[in-house]
Amino acid sequence: MLTFDEGVLLQYVTINAWHPIDRDWWATGEGRPRGLATVAALRSGEPLILEHLAGQQRSRVVTCLTAAGPLALPAENSSRRELWNNWASDENAAISFLVLQLELQKRIGRQDRVPPSQIVGEPIVRLVDPAEYRAEVEITAPDNRATKLTASPLPRTPGAAGSPPRGDDTVVPLQALYRDTWEPGIYTVALTRQDGTRELSLVACNVPPEESRLAVASNEELLRPLADATHIEIRAVDSEDWLQVEAPGNELRTPLLWGLLALLLLELYMAYRFSHHPVPLKRPATV
Repeated sequence: MLTFDEGVLLQYVTINAWHPIDRDWWATGEGRPRGLATVAALRSGEPLILEHLAGQQRSRVVTCLTAAGPLALPAENSSRRELWNNWASDENAAISFLVLQLELQKRIGRQDRVPPSQIVGEPIVRLVDPAEYRAEVEITAPDNRATKLTASPLPRTPGAAGSPPRGDDTVVPLQALYRDTWEPGIYTVALTRQDGTRELSLVACNVPPEESRLAVASNEELLRPLADATHIEIRAVDSEDWLQVEAPGNELRTPLLWGLLALLLLELYMAYRFSHHPVPLKRPATV
């Protein structure tokens, strides 16, 4: 039985085999990688799924100490071979197996790769350090339309708080301003370093959330643009009186059916009247 650190109990999962961790080493913590944590543990408290941070990017690495699929154990003095676990094979336990994969994906996903977001119509502003980057900036819209900009020096206000000191050796940062952000989607900003390499960053432009908060229109507001139209009726959702209204064309349906029946009877009569009928032979009179 597994217990997640969030307190979720996986009562249908049975672990028959795993790679155990030395208890003394785990208790003392000597030589343990920094950031090593337990994601899932057995009911006895032994770790089953671990995670740690690796590399300069501090990437999350998840280690599962049991099989991730229905892997069979080697048979020992028995013809019946057991599985490492029933996580992916048992009908009840397999439900939590998919949930675990989704939760792990959210856990190890890098949040620093989520592009910053803003509202459509807001300009994209980039500050460019001329000591590291060139003044040319290229922005690609969601429709793959590329626009090249030239960053211009920021105006310096003498004596303003936070403004760089005046001097000939002061490096004034450059600013690139892109205003055509009316199309929602992902915009790509490309900066070029002094050595010619390109550096890309993403900006997500979303529609205002107020557009999804729709208000319910009244009957008067619905009928106002339809003032010139006729035979328009608005019924409430719970109205049932329209079910008793006869459908259009009911007044002609009955005469048409009777006329069709009369036409069929006339066709049968004409077919009988003008068809060939054999005449019975007369028997000769006997004397």
